[in-house]
Amino acid sequence: MYTYAGIGSRKTPLAVQKEMTKAAEFLQRHNWILRSGGAQGADTAFEKGVSADWLKQIYRPTHVLTPQHYEIAAAHHPVWGQLVPYVKQLHARNVAILLGDDCKSPVSFGICWAPNPIYDTKHIQKSCAGGTGQGVRVAYSHNIRVYNVIDPHDTYELKERLQQIKYTKT
Repeated sequence: MYTYAGIGSRKTPLAVQKEMTKAAEFLQRHNWILRSGGAQGADTAFEKGVSADWLKQIYRPTHVLTPQHYEIAAAHHPVWGQLVPYVKQLHARNVAILLGDDCKSPVSFGICWAPNPIYDTKHIQKSCAGGTGQGVRVAYSHNIRVYNVIDPHDTYELKERLQQIKYTKT
């Protein structure tokens, strides 16, 4: 089975949320498993598109995490020592969404909406705001492509990826 991460801002615009739900419905039809966090906005938009419980893994803030989840989160957060325990738990949960319960089962790719993306010279997104930015940093350090649909280039590449999935047997 293939997995993908559906993440993003709680402030994701409603029109974008509708597209996220459609993407999740499409991926469900092709037996892809959603990993997400259950937060309002992008997370719930993705979850709404997956009706089969066996095709979604929702990591709530109470999810049991390992020390390795926290270590990876700490390594990618610029001010980890200044965070309160609950916020650290949320960031560690994002690691589980991207890398799995064992930190060795990464998603194939991620889809997000997050404002203020920052790119390197090769147009690879390195960061964006908030917890989604943290997730993107973790993803890229583990060679996971995240499509930020606020960016037209990423949206185009995501559509190409979905077309490939459409014509691939899973």
